[in-house]
Amino acid sequence: MNLPVFKSENQMNTRTMIINDIHNERIRQESMHPEKMSVSQRLPVLIEEIGEVGTAIQNNDNDNLYQELIQVAAVAVRMAEQVIDGT
Repeated sequence: MNLPVFKSENQMNTRTMIINDIHNERIRQESMHPEKMSVSQRLPVLIEEIGEVGTAIQNNDNDNLYQELIQVAAVAVRMAEQVIDGT
């Protein structure tokens, strides 16, 4: 279930919208790739996503850049969750 950080639309600001997008991307990634991997095994995934950020910057593609940045953040959140959970 995709739950926003703030439920009321009038409580939304730019940061809240970004955090909600990261949260929703994290859920999407989990459903697409539920397999358990160590943090070190996830590092190449993070690096790949960062490379896609670079490509979007080079192509001056701000729409794609935003999505790629959200994906980078979601991968980093997943890794941080693993660090906290000790998995």
